Amino acid sequence: MPDDDPLDFLLDHAGAELRREDAEKVARRISRAHPDEFFDALVRAEGIRWGDGQRPEGSFEIHDQDWWIDTADPGSHAHLLDVVVAAALADALRLELSTTWVARVLPAAVAVEAITHDPAGVHLRLRRKPVPGLPPHLANLVNAEDFREFTAAVLAAHETMPLPAGGTVTFTGP
Repeated sequence: MPDDDPLDFLLDHAGAELRREDAEKVARRISRAHPDEFFDALVRAEGIRWGDGQRPEGSFEIHDQDWWIDTADPGSHAHLLDVVVAAALADALRLELSTTWVARVLPAAVAVEAITHDPAGVHLRLRRKPVPGLPPHLANLVNAEDFREFTAAVLAAHETMPLPAGGTVTFTGP
């Protein structure tokens, strides 16, 4: 992880393994949605580990307690960052899109500039990206109309918005 990791304050108690109970604490700090929405998005990470190795297909629905994310793995860490921002952003914009879906398209629409916290909550600073249309790498994964609605919501959002769980999201850029 980089020295200036924006997730440090969320993960300081978790160490290198973000387990279910720690993930629930993170989910509740960033969103008022049920933590299961956050968990569903998390378990799609490449670096997800289960008590007995890699997750068998369909296993999460049955064995939702025995998993963790290796936060030291760069791919898992990047996915975790996307999921944290996606959960907060979906809640702030009151989107009817899953955290999993938002996490998938998030890098095409915004870049994370900073994540901080104070007693009022978590504060995200996101740079909006100009998005001319659905990126080719997402064409077979997401509905183009849903993507347009998402990017329109991001572009139309106020510069600073409250996060329902406490804190703010501030947009920079176009």
